[in-house]
Amino acid sequence: MGFLRPCSQPLAIELAAGSVIERSQAWHPAIHFPEVPDVPVWGRIGRRLWFRGEPIREYARWPEAQGFLLDAFEEQGWPSEIPNPWLDRAYGGQVVPSYDALSLLEKTVAEIQTIQGIRRNLQLGTKNQRKVAYWYAR
Repeated sequence: MGFLRPCSQPLAIELAAGSVIERSQAWHPAIHFPEVPDVPVWGRIGRRLWFRGEPIREYARWPEAQGFLLDAFEEQGWPSEIPNPWLDRAYGGQVVPSYDALSLLEKTVAEIQTIQGIRRNLQLGTKNQRKVAYWYAR
């Protein structure tokens, strides 16, 4: 019985016996290689951010503000823009005052952009006076 796992190009299937079938060698019509999404994928439980089939950041412990922002993008399916998540949701069990929410988004985006794996693959930013967060692929 085989299973899919994220891996580098070329995409492969690793079988329980340890052998690997690469996409170019797949001959059986029952073998399906899913398309790699062109949007990030935030794995909240594993604290891992994926992009184009590659892990670009793994957090050793829960990233408070960064995780909150990544959760917001993930919950909405990674549209190119989302409203500042601190403006309309409780953070840490309490509602954040709007001035703090604006500052928190700006600070969190700046922190995320300093991470090499993310900076190399994605651009995150704010606009509309820090009321909107956006992302695009590099």
